Amino acid sequence: MLRLRVVYHRAADLVADEVAQFRKGGLLVRVAPPAELALFDQVELELVCGRSEVVITAQVVQTAQDSLAVMFDQKALQAFVAGASDDGEDADAEHSRVVPGAEPAARAATSPGAPVPHGPQLAKRIQQALHGNKDERAAIMRDVNKQLHPFVLKNPQLGADEVLGFAKMATIGADLLAQIAARRDWAARPDIAIALVRNPKLPVGVAVKLLEHVSMADLRQLAKDTRTKLPIQQAARKRIL
Repeated sequence: MLRLRVVYHRAADLVADEVAQFRKGGLLVRVAPPAELALFDQVELELVCGRSEVVITAQVVQTAQDSLAVMFDQKALQAFVAGASDDGEDADAEHSRVVPGAEPAARAATSPGAPVPHGPQLAKRIQQALHGNKDERAAIMRDVNKQLHPFVLKNPQLGADEVLGFAKMATIGADLLAQIAARRDWAARPDIAIALVRNPKLPVGVAVKLLEHVSMADLRQLAKDTRTKLPIQQAARKRIL
């Protein structure tokens, strides 16, 4: 029987899949299916996260050139998700087919640092990020562990004034700032746009694109402010002219 392996290096990625996919009884596995695999064939699904591993039987319900979707009883994964923890490696989930007789690649040892929530604690924190109130969202965004930050942006109660505060924070990552900039309803607000542009962590290319939403007064300041990165300063001058 074909075995598929998905290795989660971050427990947050596992919980994200649990929320978005497992609860619906399935998972999209990003591997090219073998030619002999047919719809509704049974496969083994091996999931690994930290020191937790589980193997369950799943059924193929869709195939594509570089992926396949499987369905399974999501109850079989509840204990696995609850006991998962980070393995210390900052990398995306690895999707692969298991070659018979091959041993799994050695995983990195956990590195010291700030304590990372895992298992039930992590699941609770993610739910707070997704559905919590303003105080809970603010507390998560101040947390040194940044794995929870993207979930806050998906909270339906999140207000533009909070987003403005996030845009000014020097403690959040460049990826999160870029996600804020990618939201047209947020980026189109001049106050959010200029806050992002002035944040030194925002990638320069993203900042230059945001200048179309910055007020003329702020453009003039950017154009003459020597603390502004040169490409942004030059782009601001062009927009003034």
